[in-house]
Amino acid sequence: MVIVLITIALQLLNSYVINSAFSYYRNDFLNKIYYLWITPNFVHLHWKHWFLNMLSFISTLLFFHNIWSIKELIGFFLGASLFIMSSLYLFSTNVNSYVGMSGILYGLVFYGAMKSLVSHKITSTLILSFIVLKLFFNQEINHLMGVDSFLNYSVVVTDVHWYGVVFACLYLMKSLIHNTFTS
Repeated sequence: MVIVLITIALQLLNSYVINSAFSYYRNDFLNKIYYLWITPNFVHLHWKHWFLNMLSFISTLLFFHNIWSIKELIGFFLGASLFIMSSLYLFSTNVNSYVGMSGILYGLVFYGAMKSLVSHKITSTLILSFIVLKLFFNQEINHLMGVDSFLNYSVVVTDVHWYGVVFACLYLMKSLIHNTFTS
């Protein structure tokens, strides 16, 4: 709930008070505006974009309710934000601006499915397969299906979806290593 409230506050500020101050712009990213390493993942293009991401976020939390503690969820969000934004800057040099939570959402779903793989083999395998297929679909066919125009935006930055899944894998390895040495 806290994350939803933070996104509402930042979205209101970004839309009506300080226009686009929390968005990623490649040219401004390294100008000692440190909050930009996190905030672009919490603001959205418009309210329809926000609503779709919050619907996905709440659905993910409900589906994987037994996976996340509040502390782990906040750690995941902060870590994923830093990882996604730095990866976007370092590896996606063609992307000049970005807002949205989809990279984190892909990571949350992937992490949740991996963590429940033992207890829910079929469901988790289907979810993981869907994510992998969707990642490839996004890279190759997304623009042909009108997703960009549905969101009223010129380009959906699909690279962040990949970065979210990579971060989920790293976070899972950290979790497994931590559990190995603390058990």
